[in-house]
Amino acid sequence: MEDFKDRFLNIDNTLLRTLRHMTTKPEVVILDYINGVRGKYLNPVSYITLTLAFVVANYYVQATFFPDILTVSDMMNLDSSKNPAFDQMMAENMENFLQFTIDNIYLLTFATIPFLALTSKVIFWKMKDLNYSEHIVLNTYAYSHAYILTTLMSLASLWNKEVFYWSSVMASLLMILYYAFTMKRVFDLSFVGILARTMLFFAFGAVLYVALILIMIMIIFLNPELRESFIPKESAFLLDLPQYFLV
Repeated sequence: MEDFKDRFLNIDNTLLRTLRHMTTKPEVVILDYINGVRGKYLNPVSYITLTLAFVVANYYVQATFFPDILTVSDMMNLDSSKNPAFDQMMAENMENFLQFTIDNIYLLTFATIPFLALTSKVIFWKMKDLNYSEHIVLNTYAYSHAYILTTLMSLASLWNKEVFYWSSVMASLLMILYYAFTMKRVFDLSFVGILARTMLFFAFGAVLYVALILIMIMIIFLNPELRESFIPKESAFLLDLPQYFLV
């Protein structure tokens, strides 16, 4: 019993220490792991696994207990009075896409991090001489903690629909600011230096992200089962569109 308690408390303390230091001094957590320190903080794989479990749990809490907090129509600013058929189709497609994202969040996240690592490797290639695998460690920690912060902000705003909407809008800004903060601390940059590199980071990352999205869209449209799950039956004519681009 004492052994179990010690192990549990150690895991608990390690998690809390990782959360606290990733918020206040992320460079210590990241560089310690890169430099071979083990046991003091959660390793990056454990950290991102717990993070994604937390994100999925948050999604199902919202879907179960706050189903009307923010509908797809709200997110897309749809006005069904103007073109109800089209708006319904768009809403259903978005709902399918969101469900697909949640169902495959682990795969999508582990596919995204190598792109982020490549981006940071290119943008910060003269800094600290980190290799690509070390940039994967860096981005795994940073991406995980940014996800935790935005999810906490989402949970804290569930009490009010309008507040929740604006917190969702601000989530991207929070993620950018946290990423900039982490990179500044890790690479010891000035304010001007991190501002310039943050702009380059997200510009280059956006290009890679768009490329990834286009690849996903191609996979969806080239796979009949995926196409049917994303496109409602009343919009089945859209399923024939890809053939016009493939001839």
